[in-house]
Amino acid sequence: FFFDFACGMATFWKNQSQTQKSTESNNGATASESQRVLCLNFNQDCSCLAIGTQEGFKIFSCDPFKKCYEKKEGGMGLVCMLYCTSLLAIVGAGQQASASPRRLQLYNSS
Repeated sequence: FFFDFACGMATFWKNQSQTQKSTESNNGATASESQRVLCLNFNQDCSCLAIGTQEGFKIFSCDPFKKCYEKKEGGMGLVCMLYCTSLLAIVGAGQQASASPRRLQLYNSS
């Protein structure tokens, strides 16, 4: 199961990066550069995946693989999900005062 999932993730990210590389933003930087991944964590039962980027965070369901939730509110250096609940522990990447790397936020995504 894990190997199949890892192969699926690699294909997904490869397709995403190829799509994003072809899209240029106004300042000349590619979309993939602005969405650099800062953290990637599975929940305790490996049923969901939490990804922190420079723009925010995304939650994916693993079976079937689909995006469940996304929030863009600045860089997130750590995103952890409690089992398959809507409760998230978030630590910012320090790009904004409200998203300090010294501040733990509990977030309800429902």
